[in-house]
Amino acid sequence: MRLLTFSITGEYRSLNDFSWDFRGYPIDIQQMEPICLVGLNGSGKSNLIEVLSEVFCYLDLCSLGYVSETQLKKVCPPPFSVEYLLNISNGDNLTHIKVDLSNKNTISFYKKVDDVFEPIETDNWREYLPSRVVGYSSGHNETVSMPYLRNQSLYSIEVAKQARATVEEKKKLIQHTSSIYMDYDSNASILIANYFFLEKKELSIFDEFLRISSVSSFSISINLKPRNTVVELTEELEETIQKLESCAINTHQTETHQRVLSFVINDASKSAFSKYFDDARTFYLAIYKLSLLNSLSLTKREREFYLRSNLKRGLLERAPTIAKKDKVFSIDELRLVIARPEKEVDYSGISDGEHQFIHVFGTLLLFSEENCLYLLDEPESHFNPLWRAEFIKIMNGIGTTRYQDFVVSTHSPFLVSAAHSDNVLKFSRADEVVHPKALDFQSYGSSFEYLLAKLFDLRTPISSQALDELKQVAMSDDIDELKLAISKFGESLEKRYLYQRLAELESRGN
Repeated sequence: MRLLTFSITGEYRSLNDFSWDFRGYPIDIQQMEPICLVGLNGSGKSNLIEVLSEVFCYLDLCSLGYVSETQLKKVCPPPFSVEYLLNISNGDNLTHIKVDLSNKNTISFYKKVDDVFEPIETDNWREYLPSRVVGYSSGHNETVSMPYLRNQSLYSIEVAKQARATVEEKKKLIQHTSSIYMDYDSNASILIANYFFLEKKELSIFDEFLRISSVSSFSISINLKPRNTVVELTEELEETIQKLESCAINTHQTETHQRVLSFVINDASKSAFSKYFDDARTFYLAIYKLSLLNSLSLTKREREFYLRSNLKRGLLERAPTIAKKDKVFSIDELRLVIARPEKEVDYSGISDGEHQFIHVFGTLLLFSEENCLYLLDEPESHFNPLWRAEFIKIMNGIGTTRYQDFVVSTHSPFLVSAAHSDNVLKFSRADEVVHPKALDFQSYGSSFEYLLAKLFDLRTPISSQALDELKQVAMSDDIDELKLAISKFGESLEKRYLYQRLAELESRGN
């Protein structure tokens, strides 16, 4: 997967008639070359992540048979055109795909043959879409999360509908959406799936950066009568629960409709999970589908929140939330083993940066299939400077990023220094108009100080308060005051003002 061009007609938040060619040529499909969106807060870079999420989640919905035309009309994005490369033949030759949405909400698919786009005649669009679209935002950006949560909500509604159907209909597998939003609640599932199925070598980044050597134990709570509403299950979900019960070391029935399953991670449990689930991704998606049942404890009006046509205008309301006691599915009592020193800790005891590390890199380990598109809004915001400097290198080191693509918004010169300028888009805003532009210099390997100056107009890497005070002191005629100030301020290029002023006064004999 490689995103090539994208345009929208009309207005989407701060983007107005936006159009951009993302990459220079030739494209090296063997290398992970993320598209970096950079700019100040409010410059519009996150809006591009948001509209790309809207577009690909909408295309995902259009490929599902159970989503009605009425529902699609309510969530339709503005007219757009998008081009990308996909590995469809499982060889080294990529297929150039173009998708257009007209102002009459008509979707057309094309593929380039001998430099000419030919219409694709098919009833199955799925093979011409990214295999998976993964969204992430480090903050509470409801605009990024909304299209993913909407798709998941429509899936859960279809599950409830099919669970009340005839026995034969309950046996049908409901096609799950290919769009997944990685929120805080999914973190525990990501960690568990990876530690049950991946080899120690593949998990070494967690040991190296987080000191996590293993997952010790956890429990799963299943409540099929939240808020006094009985949740009925499809055959697929009933089978998943039965598999989980077969792998549990203990099952405790707390009430008629509620049970708690206890697990440990050891060789025996890993063998049991391998017997019932093929791999980490299969296991994760199985329990992820169970977690989507949580929305069934919402009222009908709350569940339809995501289909409201006014979500794209004005103030964005918070999506409906579900109290822990009302959840159909939850993971609890997750315990980790950390090294240096070796001890067990509760999962809630690790830091925000460590949670984000698990989130981002655990997801890359989990979804290793080709043709994935990752849309990441400030994925390194909680990282320390060392981790930020290592971010792209760690992603490359995971080894699953071949034929995957990444669009990353960031304020960090650390990430931009690892991206080639052809793949960097700088956003700025003037008179309420967003101005995206390409870089006029090579970003790859540029120093952080240079990037701060070029991208954020930050000409000095020390704080403004210290700089103002330093300049004020440098105007003094008092040698003793200057000598005292030299010991007060830390080392920086800007400190030369003090040395220069002191030398000037001493040369005068003051």
